[in-house]
Amino acid sequence: MTLDLPPLEPWRVFMVLAGPFVGTLAATWAVAWPRLPRPLWGGSSCARCGTSAPLWRQVPLLSWALSKGGRGCCDGKIPWSYPLGEAAGLVVGLISGLLTADWTEGTLRYLLGVTLIYLSLVDLRRYVIPVQAIAVVALLGGAEHVVRGDCAALGEGLLAGGVTAAMFEALRRLSSRLRGVPVLGLGDSLLAGGLAVWLGQDAALMVAVAAGGALLVRISLARRITPSFGWALSAAALGLL
Repeated sequence: MTLDLPPLEPWRVFMVLAGPFVGTLAATWAVAWPRLPRPLWGGSSCARCGTSAPLWRQVPLLSWALSKGGRGCCDGKIPWSYPLGEAAGLVVGLISGLLTADWTEGTLRYLLGVTLIYLSLVDLRRYVIPVQAIAVVALLGGAEHVVRGDCAALGEGLLAGGVTAAMFEALRRLSSRLRGVPVLGLGDSLLAGGLAVWLGQDAALMVAVAAGGALLVRISLARRITPSFGWALSAAALGLL
């Protein structure tokens, strides 16, 4: 059995190589949320002491591994969001660069993946999903259908998004009545709807089931209930892109 890879066009190579660096950027914005990072762009510096980071310390994953998770300029530790975001960025780069048909599809999947990394990291850190990121997910899903010229798929995606969001919201309200606290947040309902615009109703339900399984695994390993669910939805969705 051989793996049939597409030809290594320049845009594919760029997406794969840039993935971890874009993951770093997504992690930087997630760590700073709800504020904007300072500076927005440009050279990296330590958020704790302000020392500029040398180039070798800006290499994703490798610099974190060599420094054993520590900051070279002070006694602080690098937030876990950075290596996690960089690893996820590498995965998104591989998926977008090697498993898509053309650069248009690859670009849309790339932007979706980076958005999911950002909102997942915010959700894991703050237990909230930025509504702007959810809107980007839904808009990218609609854009893919428009670019393909598939109006029927666009209509089905919008319908699936509304139905999925409504189902999740009903579950959230029901759990709130039965337990006193909801098992899901409003952001989870909206994110599930946004992903359904991309994936359709059946695939969105598969994502929800897989995400529930991932959440149960995390709870069993951590020995505690983790209220964030958006990261699990995002991880499951990436597996279907």
